[in-house]
Amino acid sequence: MNSLKCPNCNSEMKKVKEQDIIIDRCENCGGIFLDKGELNILATGMSGDIEFCSIDNDFHKDNFGIRKCPKCSDQKMRKINLLSYSNIIFDFCPKCEGFFLDEGELNAMNNELQEIYDSKFPEEYRGNIGKHLVRLDKIVDSNIFSFSSLRHPIANLKYSFFLRLSIYYDQSFDIGLRLYSDKWTGNFLKVIGMLNKQNIQTGIEEFDSIFIIQGREKEKVRNLFRSKKIQKELIDFISDKPQMLSIEGKLEINDKQIIFTEGPYSEEGSYDVENDHQKIVARLIKLASLFEESMKKITFE
Repeated sequence: MNSLKCPNCNSEMKKVKEQDIIIDRCENCGGIFLDKGELNILATGMSGDIEFCSIDNDFHKDNFGIRKCPKCSDQKMRKINLLSYSNIIFDFCPKCEGFFLDEGELNAMNNELQEIYDSKFPEEYRGNIGKHLVRLDKIVDSNIFSFSSLRHPIANLKYSFFLRLSIYYDQSFDIGLRLYSDKWTGNFLKVIGMLNKQNIQTGIEEFDSIFIIQGREKEKVRNLFRSKKIQKELIDFISDKPQMLSIEGKLEINDKQIIFTEGPYSEEGSYDVENDHQKIVARLIKLASLFEESMKKITFE
């Protein structure tokens, strides 16, 4: 695929890959182009659809003039501002719904979110701890925004939510791995066709009685779980019934990440990832490292 041309300086943009997102960045001017949905991923500190709440039909102006979308031929981008009332102006393509941010505007956005919402959710965390990307997201099970005007997008906020902690591996395993600590969830997804039909058995009775395992490359999946350290760490983690807040969480492991989800909660709550008082983040990072070590052995066998 051809590289995108920067709408600011016309230099070639390079793809920058992280564990949870790929963005296009201009090494000359520092601008970045984000596909639809990616601004929400990078907007730490606030739940909800930042993109939707920033798009309006008003006239906005910055110091750069009208630009053309790097993805859509001859499509002019519109000027929009963050949450429809800040002083931060982004370029928005009405065709592909992508965004172009000039150098420094991403940091400015997150600083602005901190100021306008002083109870910034600690669970909206995205950062590297050691070599692993760690995210903690608030997953809302009803419409997060109940507001009378796009100019007041965080008013009358009422919802219930789940907390989802994700620890990303350095690179994807690409073996179709799915492990669930909740037998009902795994079997339900299998019944509706979202998982392979056959469960994979490791031959370890205690382990197989707790977890449901799926995978495209079954022998590699079995080899992955033959590690005594992985078996013990997983069994100990589930046996301890860990909780970030007050509800026992569920564990899921796939090709890209380890996911720990708990809820639903109807009252405000948070978990401090960096202080990690329940040691859940530290334990899942240790588990992710064990998985990576085991996969390297399988790859070079």
